[in-house]
Amino acid sequence: MIQLMTYSKQNDQQWLLTEYDREEAVIHFNSFEFEISLSDLYDEVDFSLNSVG
Repeated sequence: MIQLMTYSKQNDQQWLLTEYDREEAVIHFNSFEFEISLSDLYDEVDFSLNSVG
Protein backbone atom coordinates (compact mmCIF):
# COMPACT_ATOMS: atom_id res chain seq x y z
CA MET A 1 0.00 0.00 0.00
CA ILE A 2 1.26 3.44 -0.92
CA GLN A 3 0.47 6.33 1.37
CA LEU A 4 1.58 9.95 1.34
CA MET A 5 0.63 12.87 3.56
CA THR A 6 1.19 16.53 2.71
CA TYR A 7 0.77 19.66 4.80
CA SER A 8 -0.03 22.99 3.20
CA LYS A 9 -0.26 26.36 4.90
CA GLN A 10 -3.57 28.13 4.40
CA ASN A 11 -4.25 31.87 4.20
CA ASP A 12 -5.47 31.95 7.80
CA GLN A 13 -2.09 30.59 9.03
CA GLN A 14 -3.58 27.14 9.60
CA TRP A 15 -2.10 23.93 8.20
CA LEU A 16 -4.15 21.57 6.03
CA LEU A 17 -3.30 17.85 6.07
CA THR A 18 -4.10 15.92 2.89
CA GLU A 19 -3.67 12.16 2.70
CA TYR A 20 -3.22 10.17 -0.51
CA ASP A 21 -3.55 6.39 -0.56
CA ARG A 22 -4.26 5.40 -4.17
CA GLU A 23 -1.64 4.98 -6.88
CA GLU A 24 -3.86 6.98 -9.25
CA ALA A 25 -3.98 9.95 -6.87
CA VAL A 26 -2.37 13.16 -8.13
CA ILE A 27 -0.54 15.41 -5.68
CA HIS A 28 -0.80 19.15 -6.40
CA PHE A 29 1.72 21.68 -5.15
CA ASN A 30 0.13 25.05 -5.85
CA SER A 31 2.95 27.16 -4.45
CA PHE A 32 5.24 26.13 -7.32
CA GLU A 33 2.74 24.81 -9.87
CA PHE A 34 3.72 21.14 -9.86
CA GLU A 35 1.74 17.93 -9.79
CA ILE A 36 2.69 14.25 -9.85
CA SER A 37 0.84 10.98 -9.42
CA LEU A 38 1.78 8.60 -6.63
CA SER A 39 2.58 5.94 -9.22
CA ASP A 40 5.07 8.28 -10.93
CA LEU A 41 6.53 9.46 -7.63
CA TYR A 42 7.26 5.90 -6.50
CA ASP A 43 7.93 4.50 -9.98
CA GLU A 44 11.25 2.74 -9.27
CA VAL A 45 10.77 2.07 -5.56
CA ASP A 46 10.73 -1.59 -4.55
CA PHE A 47 8.41 -2.03 -1.58
CA SER A 48 9.05 -5.75 -1.13
CA LEU A 49 10.52 -6.78 2.20
CA ASN A 50 12.99 -9.10 0.48
CA SER A 51 14.86 -6.19 -1.13
CA VAL A 52 16.36 -5.03 2.19
CA GLY A 53 19.85 -6.27 2.95
